[in-house]
Amino acid sequence: MIYRLFRVKIRVHSAKSLLAQLRNMLYESNRRDPANIISDLVYTHRRELELLEESYVENRYGEFEYLEDQGRSRINVAKKALEVLEKIEVELAKTSN
Repeated sequence: MIYRLFRVKIRVHSAKSLLAQLRNMLYESNRRDPANIISDLVYTHRRELELLEESYVENRYGEFEYLEDQGRSRINVAKKALEVLEKIEVELAKTSN
């Protein structure tokens, strides 16, 4: 989404860092409403996003097992983030036309 909106390539795997970067870029381009939505998403799901990041690192560099509810929690926050980002992208496309 960052590349599609701002034509900037960012090489980061941290979900929170990417969301923060997107939020900051939206603020800088006077798109405060979607930036605030992202801030709320990160605030509301901070712990789950941290666990999602841990999952990425642990599964990429070693074996780690999760309980079913832990895995579901990580999947749910990833889905929620994607839903929010898709809605923002649709709204921004409407306002830019």
